[in-house]
Amino acid sequence: MKKTLTACALLLLLLLTACGQTASLQETIPTLSLTAGSGRAAPVSTFGYSWTAGRDSLVVDTVHPLEAIENLPGVSVTAGTPISMYFSRLPGIVTVTCWPASDAETPSPEPGETVEASFANNLFTFIPPDSEENLVFLVEGQWNSRDDAKGTVCYAFVVEQK
Repeated sequence: MKKTLTACALLLLLLLTACGQTASLQETIPTLSLTAGSGRAAPVSTFGYSWTAGRDSLVVDTVHPLEAIENLPGVSVTAGTPISMYFSRLPGIVTVTCWPASDAETPSPEPGETVEASFANNLFTFIPPDSEENLVFLVEGQWNSRDDAKGTVCYAFVVEQK
């Protein structure tokens, strides 16, 4: 009985230690906030990542953004309005890709359109292409080893143009 209790206590301690490491690793994953025009910043959740901090690594894979369109956050902007992206940790490379929302209804959507993002004042900014329908965006940030953390993090959202 004593051996069983000791083994259970040791197992519990190992599980709690592992949970603590994962939580601290997840806390190092950069966050993204969007601002359209002079509006308020809106946070966007991560949408898959491969992240390493110190000796710990974590990979979360997701479906294509068009397959998750119903669960993506939305941003409403006037056509031609720039969208600024603020990352809690500045990435080295940012890629912005978009698809018309109607592509979600096709079994094999085309590769998305790459949208040019500029960088100034610690913000990446892009202008959504003019569209009569909603656009689904995937932002991919890449971080090289800096502060002992590196990886790729994706963020997905829908833009509705007024």
